[in-house]
Amino acid sequence: MPLVEYKAHQATEIQALFSRTFSAAEGRAEGEQVAGLVRKLMADSAPEDVLGFVAMEQGRIMAGIFFSRLTFDPPVTAFLLSPVAVHPDHQGRGIGQRLIRYGLERLKPIGATRIFTKPARKASPTRAVIQARIASRCLC
Repeated sequence: MPLVEYKAHQATEIQALFSRTFSAAEGRAEGEQVAGLVRKLMADSAPEDVLGFVAMEQGRIMAGIFFSRLTFDPPVTAFLLSPVAVHPDHQGRGIGQRLIRYGLERLKPIGATRIFTKPARKASPTRAVIQARIASRCLC
């Protein structure tokens, strides 16, 4: 399953993926809210401030992830890993973990030294451990 940087022409499919994934997990309202956030990230952010990656299978997007630049004083090159979604029919296959690792590797060449996450409200024990590992991740 190829992992690649998202392209602008994929925006509608990516937004639908996030809507479906979060609606299935947390209800339609949450799905629409996250899909709206993703739409705004893709449409309103400077390219250097948001990086997005997708997992493809047979020409369709099965998973997506976004990293948004954070600013600090004094300056640190840091990003927020959020949101991430894996199509409900493809969860449990390690696709999300692969996509996270792929994104982290793409951040190193641009000088990212810190990654932060937003904790999920209904995190499973496995997801909570993964988030804790990523939250404390230093890319130095």
